[in-house]
Amino acid sequence: MTTTPRKIVFIGVNSSYSHSMLSYGFVRAWNEPFLPDHRWQLLETTINDDEAAGALAAVAAQPEVILGTAYLFNRDFLLRLLARVRALLPTTPIYLGGPEFLGDNAAFLRHFPAVTGVVRGDESSLHRIIAGDPDAPGLCRLDADGNYHDHGTAAMPDTTPIPSPYLAGYFERGKPFYQLETSRGCGGNCTFCTSSRSRGVRYLPLDRVRAELTVLAAAGAREIRLLDRTFNEPPDRAIALLRLFREEFPRLRFHLEINPARLTPELLELLHELPPGQLHLEAGVQTFNDAVLRTVRRPATAAKTATGLRQLHACGNFELHTDLIAGLPEQGLKDVIADLSRLIELEPEEIQLETLKILPGTPLAKRPPAGMVWNPEPPYEVLQTATMTATELHRTRLLSKIIDHYYNAPELRRLFAWAWRRENGFAHDFPLFLHRCGNPAIRVSPQKRLDNLAEFAAATGNHMLAELVRFVWLVNGLPPEQYGLTPHKTVRGEIHDAAGAIINRVRDNHELKRYFAAEFPFNAAAILAAVPTAWDHQPHRYLFYPRHGQRLGRLVEIAPEPEIKPANGPAPAVIAD
Repeated sequence: MTTTPRKIVFIGVNSSYSHSMLSYGFVRAWNEPFLPDHRWQLLETTINDDEAAGALAAVAAQPEVILGTAYLFNRDFLLRLLARVRALLPTTPIYLGGPEFLGDNAAFLRHFPAVTGVVRGDESSLHRIIAGDPDAPGLCRLDADGNYHDHGTAAMPDTTPIPSPYLAGYFERGKPFYQLETSRGCGGNCTFCTSSRSRGVRYLPLDRVRAELTVLAAAGAREIRLLDRTFNEPPDRAIALLRLFREEFPRLRFHLEINPARLTPELLELLHELPPGQLHLEAGVQTFNDAVLRTVRRPATAAKTATGLRQLHACGNFELHTDLIAGLPEQGLKDVIADLSRLIELEPEEIQLETLKILPGTPLAKRPPAGMVWNPEPPYEVLQTATMTATELHRTRLLSKIIDHYYNAPELRRLFAWAWRRENGFAHDFPLFLHRCGNPAIRVSPQKRLDNLAEFAAATGNHMLAELVRFVWLVNGLPPEQYGLTPHKTVRGEIHDAAGAIINRVRDNHELKRYFAAEFPFNAAAILAAVPTAWDHQPHRYLFYPRHGQRLGRLVEIAPEPEIKPANGPAPAVIAD
């Protein structure tokens, strides 16, 4: 007599179709050998899909047990979907794991009776739970009488190899990027981080990393996002991994999280040597306030962090994404603005300002500082602290949107950085101006953002800012008619004046089909360049050559004297990426 295998359905709720949840592969690779009479099925959906359709797909799969992983971003969608499943399958066990369940789970289970139990910890005890063991490590559940049972935290022995989901083939092919663990845990002890619970760091062998990257490269992967909490700890391992990436996987792009305060000369030397574009570095700054860093037990100092960021920026062969946090204990609004000012001075490619989240299971959640108030529902953001009012924290959220919309836009970055650094009160006045004009959190086109800056300059009587806005508008190929300029066509690659005399020849690019000229009362191109430049309050005239089919072409300055800069002279000043 043949026994029908029991079916495990794993519901993976991703943020988008480009993302693929790694937890399914780890859960299956570890637990499948213990469950030979079970077969597995992955049902993937996204937080933007129809939860009713996802529930129907889960029911149609006829599961014996349902699994899922809850994260901050997918928790609400997943629970709504499972409530529908529970109504249609009232007796099917449903178990969830993930970082949402690292804290006290009694209240959750009483509030969401659709969930049979949750697992705190790793994937190592799930086979016992599926087999019906009510005392499996990590299992949190309610009994028939409503009594809460908590069996601690599931954790595999440190000497036990972690099975690879990629080598087992448990991943969706055709994704633009994949996540990869080369280590698990964190050596730091930041009080706001879920990794502060880890007993140490487990490092996967380099041969394992090489084998997984080989599989992913063969599957067509283009980008690998490492889940390691701090890639450059320890530095010798980071160097070995970077050499592996460079020498054996030059076609893959790697996204790494790095602590800029803990760089070594050897690591920096190798970072300088890597091919341009192979890395995207995310540097956790959090704050430049040393007192706050000590309070949250972060292993860094402001001086070392700033030095590391300058060294990383000097490499010039990768993008540098930086993170700040608002609402940390002992931090005030002035501290957040000072953090932004210092980071803007260092000129990373991207700045992310996030509000502190009190995540389940973290030391801050267990022992919150006096005066700290936060939203008890996801995303658990801090609403007020002893040193920051609710209004001030709301202002930091608006600043976050403005930094994202203006500084993080490559065509606006240098203009916005100039205004932030030079204009007293800009960090206060510009957000208020946008608030009066509408919702500053709404993302608008670059053209509208420049309009906003122009209107702000007019409202505050800032003539220099207005001129720089006009320059950035023109150099980025936006309609010159906005400023009363008329484009002229080139003739056989030549620029002519009104009398027909040749004033410039475009010898190196036949795509430059038209041009227009504009005069500025100072050296606008030099002022917006990356290096500090003295003001020259003399008229400067520029020729703008928009490239056909693209926003940015070339920019040539015409000297104020009668002689004309030759077309094959010094490289033109271009201020947009």
